[in-house]
Amino acid sequence: MNEGKQFSEYISRLRNKNNVSLQSLCEGLCTFQELSYLENGTRRLDRLLEDMLLERLGIGAEDDELYLDYNEYQRWLHRLHILHSIAFEQFGKAEALLEAYRAAYCGGTEGRTEGRTEGRTEGRTADCLNTPAADRLERQFYLGMLAQIRRCAGESGQRLHALFHEALTLTMPYSVFLNEGQKYLTISEQSCIQNLMLAMDEESPEFMTCLRHLEEIYQPYEEAEILDAVSGRYEYIIGHARSTWGNLGQYDKSDE
Repeated sequence: MNEGKQFSEYISRLRNKNNVSLQSLCEGLCTFQELSYLENGTRRLDRLLEDMLLERLGIGAEDDELYLDYNEYQRWLHRLHILHSIAFEQFGKAEALLEAYRAAYCGGTEGRTEGRTEGRTEGRTADCLNTPAADRLERQFYLGMLAQIRRCAGESGQRLHALFHEALTLTMPYSVFLNEGQKYLTISEQSCIQNLMLAMDEESPEFMTCLRHLEEIYQPYEEAEILDAVSGRYEYIIGHARSTWGNLGQYDKSDE
């Protein structure tokens, strides 16, 4: 069996095992038809897009054996250097690396975000799927990293909020996240929402809705006692929420 067929069967098996509908999995990332083609082995998708679909199913690069070609490896290495520069508080270097990354990989989405408003971002939601998924995912990474660098450098307020909001909207409109119903989000989407929450009133209905929906992503793993399967992402998202907001959430086990 070739690699493409193996991957098609793998993602279909994961989706059915977790009782995730095709529509829920592909929402904001790709079309229903594209995901159908992937699962029946007719067509492969861009590597970034396939990785994000796996993330929504609880599988990340750290959980799965990946084979990168030269170009994919160079992109991964560039991202890694950006993340390391931020972690070691080398913010000037991080921003220079990020701008080089934008020039190399965000060709379909050039331009800075400053000056865009939240309303305008929401207004572009209907057109998102007309932009190739790879371009949107590259742009999402760029905006998320830019916001992180600026936050670490001391910036706060509306411009940071706009960066995280636009990054999220590229694949998951915020208004859709607030709606009731099970959500399947990538780590980048969850991180954007978590950062938007930092500017909210912790007693507001909006804040509690966000926290509840983030927790609900991991509730099935907790109830089935298989949290180890997503331990890395769980600690990154819920662990941070616990340390920041204590026991506000329903499924917070930090005092047990």
